Amino acid sequence: LPGLVVACGILDRVQRWQARGAEDLKTDCIRQGLAYELAPEPRVLVRRLTDRAVWDHLPVNDLRQLCQARGAKWQSVQAADANDSMQASRAERQERRELIRALVDTVEDEVWASKGVDVRRFDDRDVAVSCFRGIERLEAMDEEELREEYELLGMPLEPEATRTDLL
Repeated sequence: LPGLVVACGILDRVQRWQARGAEDLKTDCIRQGLAYELAPEPRVLVRRLTDRAVWDHLPVNDLRQLCQARGAKWQSVQAADANDSMQASRAERQERRELIRALVDTVEDEVWASKGVDVRRFDDRDVAVSCFRGIERLEAMDEEELREEYELLGMPLEPEATRTDLL
């Protein structure tokens, strides 16, 4: 981090997040473009929000290294004229946004992977999101609701199947 003032500011935000409930933390994640589960653990959301706050203040080279370490893919941005300081500054800001977006995508990939959704198997991230949300919807159902879902889909249902079996 660039300095003590920034670190103290992030620490203050972390302490405020730690005092909030899961629903408020989910709202904060939405504002930051971070993925979240249907019934998340608050400590997990605080960690994601903390990471996102730190990324905003890291130098571009550190963001690149973090992306490489996480296996993130990003579009490198170069100034058309390296001697033009305005172009260079604009290119750096654009690359910073791209690197942070790539890191946010890795968080999303981890969340999806925790539910068995391997984003690499999908050509379209929107389809992966839909699949993930569908799994969460099913996991939130009780046994009776799952049985009704089976019936709606016309799937064969064993009478002795438990909720776990149905999932």
